[in-house]
Amino acid sequence: SSKGIYQTELITGILDPPVVTGLENAELLEQVKIYPNPADHEITILLPGVAKEAMDIQLVDGVGKAVIKDSISEGTSQKTIHSQDLAAGIYILQIGSGKSGVVRKKVLVVHQD
Repeated sequence: SSKGIYQTELITGILDPPVVTGLENAELLEQVKIYPNPADHEITILLPGVAKEAMDIQLVDGVGKAVIKDSISEGTSQKTIHSQDLAAGIYILQIGSGKSGVVRKKVLVVHQD
């Protein structure tokens, strides 16, 4: 086995990348509201303005499976997803695609008896 020495350089002033992976309207996508969180029967998604194009919605479980696929229609600013049939746990809500960018938010589903 060989032994090597690795050198690194510390670069300062670089900010962590935001959650949004698109280039257009990244600031607006960061303002997406998800409530209630934790959710019981439904999850409401509220956009900061009306959608200029249809936006895909996916709710992904802990193993990466999309348990809900839906969309927010063009010209609307909110969507309600029913969560009463989902298992309790942590999910990732992915909103948007393509030109509009993508935002991901954690959602906790807790069913109260």
